[in-house]
Amino acid sequence: MVGVFIDEALTERVGRGRRVSLPLLLAILATTLVGAIDAGIQALVSSRAFDPLDMLCAVLAAVVAVAVNGGLLWARRFAVL
Repeated sequence: MVGVFIDEALTERVGRGRRVSLPLLLAILATTLVGAIDAGIQALVSSRAFDPLDMLCAVLAAVVAVAVNGGLLWARRFAVL
């Protein structure tokens, strides 16, 4: 969900004429950073455990969320109602 919010915010900035280099990649990287921070917090809490697989899942979820959101935005442009 965070990836979709970041992607939407960057898409809105581009739509308003601001220059954003590689918005999809930036959304994926920002979402991955949020996942890394969450995993780091888990490592500090005694009742939680850090798992590298969680990091991989966070990256994959970011890629899928941003890709699906981009695909939906693309499809909406060409939808005929």
